[in-house]
Amino acid sequence: MKKLTSIFVLFMLCLAANAQVVQYGIKAGINWSGESDHEYPAYTFEGSGYTTGFAFGGVINFQLSHSFDLEADLMYSMQGMKDDLTIMNENGVSERTVDYKIRSHYMNIPIALKYFVMDGLYIECGPQVGYLLSKKDEAENIDMTNSFDASNTKKTDFSFFGGLGMVFKNKMFIDARYIQGMTDTSKLYKGGRNRTFQIVLGYYFN
Repeated sequence: MKKLTSIFVLFMLCLAANAQVVQYGIKAGINWSGESDHEYPAYTFEGSGYTTGFAFGGVINFQLSHSFDLEADLMYSMQGMKDDLTIMNENGVSERTVDYKIRSHYMNIPIALKYFVMDGLYIECGPQVGYLLSKKDEAENIDMTNSFDASNTKKTDFSFFGGLGMVFKNKMFIDARYIQGMTDTSKLYKGGRNRTFQIVLGYYFN
């Protein structure tokens, strides 16, 4: 996954070197995020629920041709999940179910290749690399203090995304993406891959 992402990024940088127009901007919006099923031995999840967060950051856009743009962002992203957590005893028998939440804070760098299907309207796809700033979980009446220490949480997250958007004549734009994590978030257990629906509004300064 790391090699594939590196090759894609290098390819995109080569395209950017031939850009006809370069634009800078900002954008901000809302995340609806969750995580895939976890395989913790002592817990059983009923199915990851989505939680609401926000995202904002800067944009650099390269116009490659009339039909193609390349965009790179630096985005702060609040993500996480919520779920019903079933606590199992040492015999594997269910004891009780509690409310469980995770809140993650990432700095993400998505690189999007955009194809304009008509004037202003585009579809897009690309890779995203994220760095975990902090992560915290909480469960009803359970001490979760050490759940996400440095020893069991991956700092780097690799994802791919797809979406569509619209650029208006006043230089404002709206963008909607689905972002699917390709790597597990834990070093110890399988699962917990990030997945996010994101809608943002933005503006190009030039």
